[in-house]
Amino acid sequence: SDNYQSTSFQNRYLVISTDHGDIFFYDSEDNFKLVKTIEKSSFYNESIIDISGNMNYLVFITAKRTYFWDGKSLKSYNDYQNGTVNFNRVNLNGNKLCIYSQNSIYRIEIAKLLQELDKKIIFNVTHHITKTKEAVYNTSSQFFAKNKNITLQFSHYNELNTDVLKSYYRINENEWIELEQSGKIYLQNLEFGNTKVSFKVLDKRIGKVVWQQTYIVTNPTPWYLSLVAILLYFTLFSMGLILVTRYFILKSKQKEIERLTLKTRLKELQMEALQSQMNPHFVFNALNSVQKFILNIDPEKALLFLNKFSVLIRKVLDYSSLKSITIEEELEFIDLYVGIENERFQGLIAFDQEVDCDELISIPPLLIQPLIENAIIYGFRNEEGKIHIDFSIKQLENELRIEIKNEINPDMLKNHGYQSKSTEIIQKRMRLYDGNLALSTTIKNSIFTATLFLPISD
Repeated sequence: SDNYQSTSFQNRYLVISTDHGDIFFYDSEDNFKLVKTIEKSSFYNESIIDISGNMNYLVFITAKRTYFWDGKSLKSYNDYQNGTVNFNRVNLNGNKLCIYSQNSIYRIEIAKLLQELDKKIIFNVTHHITKTKEAVYNTSSQFFAKNKNITLQFSHYNELNTDVLKSYYRINENEWIELEQSGKIYLQNLEFGNTKVSFKVLDKRIGKVVWQQTYIVTNPTPWYLSLVAILLYFTLFSMGLILVTRYFILKSKQKEIERLTLKTRLKELQMEALQSQMNPHFVFNALNSVQKFILNIDPEKALLFLNKFSVLIRKVLDYSSLKSITIEEELEFIDLYVGIENERFQGLIAFDQEVDCDELISIPPLLIQPLIENAIIYGFRNEEGKIHIDFSIKQLENELRIEIKNEINPDMLKNHGYQSKSTEIIQKRMRLYDGNLALSTTIKNSIFTATLFLPISD
């Protein structure tokens, strides 16, 4: 249905081009049978202007390009176009090719032209940029991936003779992979950093690599995964861990302090309660002595006794509010107490005292007096009617040994398990003062011995 544009013979073939742009080959030795068709789309959709052929080649021209047909493949070339004047005729004569334009004639040797056509292999690598829909030509060897994905468009061609080329690619140092016809390579989930993509093209006619190139695709490491960011995360985590640990340690210490404070306060209250038990007991005994003097109508002794007793009570009140007093203060209190008791027993108390220690050492207040009081109450009166008490304090390496001895009434031996109220109070105070301490008592040869060990605190 198309009109013929131009005709020529190539060897045994009649070649006819149409005004539509297609080329038909008819075999003159087979009743001009149509044996081959080259459609217009094979040579850039350009209209054919003229055709010329000989025994080996067919040449036809469009307004901008020259095409060669060697019976197997179609090749194109346009380097002889000056860009200003269109071709209008071509003539193939022996080993010469003439291309005519309106003002110029190009004469080209066929052999030279074929060599140039064989060398005319063009390669490029492009990649799709997100801002445009089309592949953008990139002459550099560096590409930057976005979102860990990139599409590379690899193109190679020997003008229209692409069937002689075969291309391959590989990622990093992996195996070579034959490139698909589309020439596209999709790289997804790239690792951060650089990925090496290599290409090579094999010319099947000679069996050699005619082109090879390596490209670098970079997937930049995001700032939040950089070394500086990781160090910052580690620093913040460490600081947070330290703060949280410190918070719980302080909280634990605070609870421990509160627990110890409560425990200490509880001990103090217990000590105060025990002291309050002891003090009325002593006062009761002292008031009995005052009553005796009054009943005996001896106001002078009663007045003197009350004066000493008031001083003693003042010391009891002062010492009861203290956690500790010095041994010197405790000895003064004991001397005053024994003096008052001697007033009650009319000088029948023989009190021997031996002190071998630093009198500035601190001890719990009112701790020794109840033991002496116990010795006076339950002491045995000898033939002279006296009560003999031995009292000693000796400083050992890191503790004090306090010992009180007195003869005991034989009737007390019958019930050795009995303990006075004073002894019971002292034992409770000792357990509060130090849970490992206790008052020990022994009876041997009618001698009652009370021994007390106190640690020496700093």
